[in-house]
Amino acid sequence: MNSLSTTGIYFYFSKGTHASNLNEIIAYLDKIPNLKIIHPFDLQAFSGNDRLTKDIENKGVKKVIIAGDSPGMIKSFFAKAVAKTGGNPENIILVDFNEQGISLESAKEKAIALLLSAIYDIPYEQLIENGQLPVNQDTIVIGGGIAGIQSSLEIANAGKKVYLVEKTGTIGGHMAMFDKTFPTLDCAACILTPKW
Repeated sequence: MNSLSTTGIYFYFSKGTHASNLNEIIAYLDKIPNLKIIHPFDLQAFSGNDRLTKDIENKGVKKVIIAGDSPGMIKSFFAKAVAKTGGNPENIILVDFNEQGISLESAKEKAIALLLSAIYDIPYEQLIENGQLPVNQDTIVIGGGIAGIQSSLEIANAGKKVYLVEKTGTIGGHMAMFDKTFPTLDCAACILTPKW
């Protein structure tokens, strides 16, 4: 799909109501030159007639974006209208605000970013800010068997704080219960003791 193709955006909300700041979003998008149609979509007003087909055809729209809380519900309706105009139904892009956890009331900027990614065919993940978060360097090792003891010691020797958690009253696991270990026939205490 050409990222500069003529685009139409229809906002559809399954409950029939839309956010109070939808007009602000539309006003922002209205500045983009290749957008020819930007308005809320009412299924009852458009169903049963060729109004949607005429709307798409008259504006020369090549790519349709359906945005809202459940845009997939009406995709087939748009696919038929686009096909009637001779367009490609694959050029219909769904922007699902629910899927991204967006409420237009509280996340207007995120909604605009999601719409811009659809308009310019940029994956939304590339638009997300890369922030830095602090990393907790402490480590928890679950299981105080021989492997847990060994890994805890290696991490501690690297200068990191380690928490070793064992559900029983003693550490050493099954190895601590053995009299002799294979292949050297050493006693378990002889192997475990140097580690502590």
